[in-house]
Amino acid sequence: MRILTNLMYLAVHFLQVSITLIVLLFSAHVGTYGNYIFDPVDFLSRNALVVSILSALVSGIIQLKIKYSAVSKKSRGMLQ
Repeated sequence: MRILTNLMYLAVHFLQVSITLIVLLFSAHVGTYGNYIFDPVDFLSRNALVVSILSALVSGIIQLKIKYSAVSKKSRGMLQ
């Protein structure tokens, strides 16, 4: 069970790093795609800090949920 929890933590960290890298990559290519009604590259580059903070919050919530579920399963096993 502990190995599964560690793998879930690793997957969440990988997701957070990949989101941050995608945001940085998009912000490096600003202005190369022309003008659209909603340009996701422009949006991400202007709000890179907000997107990074949101991805950190989401990964933190997922980590707390994983930790809580592991602790609750462990405590349920001790109670039975």
